[in-house]
Amino acid sequence: STPAWSIFQLVWFLFLTATAIWLYVHYKHLVQGVEKRNLLAVLEKMQKQGALTADQLVQVESRLKNVEEEIIHHVQKVGIIRFNPFAETGGNQSFSLALLDTNNSGIVISSLHSLESTRIYAKPVQNGEKTDFDLSDEERQAIKKAKKIK
Repeated sequence: STPAWSIFQLVWFLFLTATAIWLYVHYKHLVQGVEKRNLLAVLEKMQKQGALTADQLVQVESRLKNVEEEIIHHVQKVGIIRFNPFAETGGNQSFSLALLDTNNSGIVISSLHSLESTRIYAKPVQNGEKTDFDLSDEERQAIKKAKKIK
């Protein structure tokens, strides 16, 4: 046998030894925490965990669907316009605030501030339009501003 062949055999032996050690360490890591230290027990445990995970995923998907159905009715769009309705007051202390859901339904709240008093009005909004009450220009602007939010 030639020296080159002997070197090749030594390198091959070291490679196989390193591979066997790596496989042994990897196997020990796989079976860590398992009562029966064999691969079958590890696979059974993983299968049970996979089934539990699949059940949990179905539950999460169901809850997410419920949340998606409910969220369309929550306030998601807000538009506010500040203005000065009376010449005798300083600043834009009055406002119109639109609070709308996904379908552009909700309320518009207006506060009219003067030196003597502050009046607050709330009007329903359905599909981005007024209902039984006429809307001021500022209320329409607040609704328009809220509707632009996606």
